Order: sequence, then structure tokens, then C-alpha cells
Amino acid sequence: MNKQLTAVLTVLALGPHSVLIAQWDGLTNWSQPTELATATSGVVAQVGVNAGEMVKRGQLLLQLDQRVLTARLEQAQAELHYQTMHREEAAKELARAEELYERTLLADHDLDVARIAATQAEAGYQGAVAAEQMARQELAYSELRAPFDARVLARYVQPGQAVVHRFEAPAMLVLAEQGRMRVDVVLSAEEAAGISNGQSLQVEVGGLSYAATVAAVQYQPDQTYLVQAVFAVTEPMLAGLPAKVRRP
Repeated sequence: MNKQLTAVLTVLALGPHSVLIAQWDGLTNWSQPTELATATSGVVAQVGVNAGEMVKRGQLLLQLDQRVLTARLEQAQAELHYQTMHREEAAKELARAEELYERTLLADHDLDVARIAATQAEAGYQGAVAAEQMARQELAYSELRAPFDARVLARYVQPGQAVVHRFEAPAMLVLAEQGRMRVDVVLSAEEAAGISNGQSLQVEVGGLSYAATVAAVQYQPDQTYLVQAVFAVTEPMLAGLPAKVRRP
């Protein structure tokens, strides 16, 4: 918040009586800015959006170079194919060994060897399944798709840029969900005493009134409270617009 927001009292005349209505000045903000980043390292191949654009849920926003990841997946799939055949063959050998053993034509040691081979083949198969799933997931992690209809607030990467994950994934894009906005109001302890999460408020922006719900009441270091109220909008709205907030 770059300036102190002050509270005002509006006097409404109701016939012969006057009622004091608590009203506060606030600013609109994005309802829930969401930072997006790929869950794997790589080189950015393409970025399909710029800041300010509207995107639809599921739309491809960004993609890393997938050549190495695709090769890893193909290698994992080949290994899985081999381990599948090896597992099937080991199972057949075990079945034949058990049949011969039942007919007393096979020694205990030879049966144990067949069982061990089948167990090893099963372990190899399960490991190949896991490796193939991990390679497939890593390939999927190389793309960013919009989790909801949104406005792109920021873009931090360009094609050709290397993205390296160490301790924390760096943000690549920032989105704000369409259809929902937030208004932020700074109140004193006395003013915030009667406000709680889930409470209904009325927000006025640009001459239009919106029904809002308190999403958070956050204590701040300067001993004030930041009240955040969310509301639905049908038309695109920008952050930073002046707003009036009051109890309905």
C-alpha cells in the first residue's frame, strides 16, 4: 500500500432522523494473483502470451524445449517394453518349473531359481513403469497452461532463456483470475473490531455497486489492519481504482 487510507463517515438523511454509516476509502486489486512456473528446468522454447492479455482455462501459455525430455520418455518406453516381455517370459518359466516340480521332475533348488528370476523380472518391470511415468510427467511439467480464465499480469521470461530450478522455482508468468476482484482497506483496530472473515460488505467502484465478502483481516506492523474484500465483476476491471467500502 503506497498511501495511508483514511476512514470517513457518511451521513444519510432518513426523514427526520440521521444515521452514521461507516464508509472507508480503498483501492481495487487483483483477487488472487497466481505465479506460474514450470516444475522442471530447461530452455524456454516459446511464450505465447504477453502482460495484459486475457487467456482461457487450459490455454498453452509457455513451453520449454522438449527434445531432451521427449528422448527420455522414448528411452523409458523402450525399457518398459523390454521389461514387460522379460516379466512375461519369467512368469512362463516359473509356471513350467512349478508344473515340473509338482510332477517331481524338478529339484527344490531349480524351483527356487525360477521364483527368484520371476521376482527380479517383476521388480524390473515395476521400476520401468515408474521411470516411464516420471519421464511422462516431466514432459508434461515442461508446459504451462492457464489454470483458469485469467488476465496475464506479468511475463518474466523470453524464448531461449535458460530456467534452472535450485531451491525454488522462479516465477515465469503471473495471472489474475477473471471475474473476481478485491478491494483493500486499511483500518484502525477500533474500525476493524466489528469486521470478520465471511462478512458481507458493499463496494462502490466507478459509480457501480458490488456485493463483497471479507476474505481476510490481516494485522500489520504499524498496528493497523488490512481488510481484503472480494467481489464478482462481469466486465474487466483494473487494479488500483479508488473504491468506497461500507457495511450494507
